[in-house]
Amino acid sequence: MPRTLCPHRGHALQYSKCPYHGLTFPAPQSCFQHEDVSRGTFDDLWCEKIEDDLGASFFTYDMPVKAHASLWMQNTMDCNHVTTVHAETFARVFESISPVEVGIGSSGSHHSLRVKREVVEVYKKLIGDGVSDVFFHAVEYPNLSVTNFLNVFYSFETVKNNSTGCRVTTKFYLSKNNPAPRPLVDAAIEMNRKILHEDRKIVESWAETYGDAKHVKFLKNEERIRAYLHSPLCHHP
Repeated sequence: MPRTLCPHRGHALQYSKCPYHGLTFPAPQSCFQHEDVSRGTFDDLWCEKIEDDLGASFFTYDMPVKAHASLWMQNTMDCNHVTTVHAETFARVFESISPVEVGIGSSGSHHSLRVKREVVEVYKKLIGDGVSDVFFHAVEYPNLSVTNFLNVFYSFETVKNNSTGCRVTTKFYLSKNNPAPRPLVDAAIEMNRKILHEDRKIVESWAETYGDAKHVKFLKNEERIRAYLHSPLCHHP
C-alpha cells in the first residue's frame, strides 16, 4: 500500500513526495534520524535589546491562518522547508539552509543563515558598510519570533489562537543605523508578503493531517522544534 502521510511530520504526500521538505518515499530510515548541530547561547533579553537598533516601522501584515498557533511556530522554527516551500522567494537569497549557529535556551531559541555574497554586495552598494551577511531569527516561547536581515530589516511577529485557528501579525522595521532606499523597502514588502502566504498555505495544509503521534523523528537542524514541542508552553492541537 502506498504511503499517504509523511512519517516525519505527518504531512499528506503528493505522488509519494512530501511538499514540506521535498522527501520522496520509500526512503531510508536514516533520512529521519536526528543529527546534532552546533549549539550557541541564547540571550533571553535579545528581543528587548534589538529595539535599540530599530528605526521606523514600514509595513504591518495581519493574516488569519486556519491552524493552531503551535503549528505556525513549529513552521517558523524550521530551516529545512525553505528550499521547497520558498523555492522561488526566500530560498534564493541564502548560500545554504545549514545554520551558521543554532542556540537553544530555557525560554527561546535562535539560528543564523548565511546570505549569498551577491545579495550582500547589492545591499552594501545601496546602503554602506553597516550591512552584515546573515539572516538572524530568534523565537521567544510561546508566540513571538524576531528576525534581523543583514542589519537592515527587522520583524516582530506574534501569533495568537482564535476560534478559527490563529492570527499572525508581523510588523517590519528599518534599521535606524542602516536606512534602506524606498525601492529596496518596496521589494522587501512584496517579498515578505509572498513568504507569509507561502507559509500560510503549507501550514493550513499540514494542519489537515497533523497529530501529536507524528512528530517522533527530526531532521538535521530541527533541535529548535524539538525544544519547542517539549516546552510546557507549547499546547498541541
